[in-house]
Amino acid sequence: MDPIERCKLCGSNLLAPVMGDVSATFTCQCRRCGTYDITFEAYQDIPLAVSPYLRAASRQASESGQRLVITTRNWMRLIAEHDQTAIPENIQKLLLHVMRHTRRPGNTAEVDTAFDYPIIDADNSGELTWYLENAIETGHLKRSGNYYSLTAKGWDFLMGPSAGGAIPGRCFVAMSFSEEHSPIYIEGIKPAVVEAGYRPVWMKDVLTNEDINYRMAVEIRKAQFLIADFTGLKAGVYFEAGFALGLGRDVFWTTKADDLGKIHFDTNHYQHIVWNSYDDLKLKLSDKIVALLGYGPDEHE
Repeated sequence: MDPIERCKLCGSNLLAPVMGDVSATFTCQCRRCGTYDITFEAYQDIPLAVSPYLRAASRQASESGQRLVITTRNWMRLIAEHDQTAIPENIQKLLLHVMRHTRRPGNTAEVDTAFDYPIIDADNSGELTWYLENAIETGHLKRSGNYYSLTAKGWDFLMGPSAGGAIPGRCFVAMSFSEEHSPIYIEGIKPAVVEAGYRPVWMKDVLTNEDINYRMAVEIRKAQFLIADFTGLKAGVYFEAGFALGLGRDVFWTTKADDLGKIHFDTNHYQHIVWNSYDDLKLKLSDKIVALLGYGPDEHE
């Protein structure tokens, strides 16, 4: 077959042509969309430059040190995950991008709006320009030409004690990362949170190339509330719950019935949702979230 020379996601020329055969998955490198894998079937079937939000999904994964595999089965889902992003979350994405590329106060990062608008969930370069100008006006960024740096206010917004970056509707989930405990999230916590109209964030699902503890602190600051499941009695869950409490966030405490008597005395006086099955957890947790916080902004009519 002929070499692949154009990016399927945005239509521009790839950084280097890609050779392969019809049974292969190709690795494409694009200045705008980052590095991604795409199956031959997807390359043939997906319309050229079909959506800016597919570019956003690919670029943001690439920026985090991951590489999406785009297939005929997942490309529409990837678009849907990025096409309804609220303004506060896009502001977070922008500031986090600058932080990731500067690492320390005083450093700068180049942002070329023509190529870099997929670093947030933007429709085009003009939308990214709007966010950049807004961040400058609010005092979170400063600019010199195409180079940007976080101000003290910007660093404080992301990492400081004011924790000004909480996003309504966002829920951080603290729990064991053990594979045996994954169904607690997949079958219990996640559907409960979604059913209540909120968006769960579990660090095991977060694409990141940064120190996990550093990113975790950022994600907790971004959350409206936190769910802490103590099944497995992991020490990190205690820390994350305490950190959230210190920020003034609501914490929902849960545990499997078998572990209730083993929870540390510093936290066992909090009212825990005690569950015996994933369905039990889902029902009790969803009901309690709605009872205390009301339905979230993502509630389905």
